[in-house]
Amino acid sequence: MRSFLRPDSQMFDPDLLQLRIPILRREVSSRSMKVMETFTLHPALVADCHLLGNWEGIRLLLHKDAHVRWFILVPETSATEWHDVSEELQARILAAASALGAMLKAEAACDKINVAAIGNMVPQFHFHVIGRWKADPYWPGVVWGRSVPGCGYGEEDVHKLETETLSALSALKHERR
Repeated sequence: MRSFLRPDSQMFDPDLLQLRIPILRREVSSRSMKVMETFTLHPALVADCHLLGNWEGIRLLLHKDAHVRWFILVPETSATEWHDVSEELQARILAAASALGAMLKAEAACDKINVAAIGNMVPQFHFHVIGRWKADPYWPGVVWGRSVPGCGYGEEDVHKLETETLSALSALKHERR
């Protein structure tokens, strides 16, 4: 897997693809007013993940390491810390994470669901929902910064997970009404 940092300068590699997505709305929170004209996924997220889609202003990513079922939720916000994310957006993130966790238990028979929002390596706010199996090569340790090569998703697998994920979140949207 290609690193997004250059070892010599610790600067971002400009050759990596950046995904720019125009946002035509204003994001308002009680803490501050933020106007986003362009939403860009961090280069590390672009390099390490498959884009599954968008749900209520949250980008849905699937980490390319298929040893674990690793979803990453990236809200369209300039906030970098949980406490700076609007309460309404926090509620959507938690609802999506809960729905994905339930889906991982029911559909993938995961033994444990890990959730986290750390952001030390990737400053863009993102929320991890990781389905773990006792047989995965990282068990019982953490998945951060570890990679065992040779287990990725094929195109059909990505499409299937995209369909399952968006379906689970679509059902959630109907429940919230």
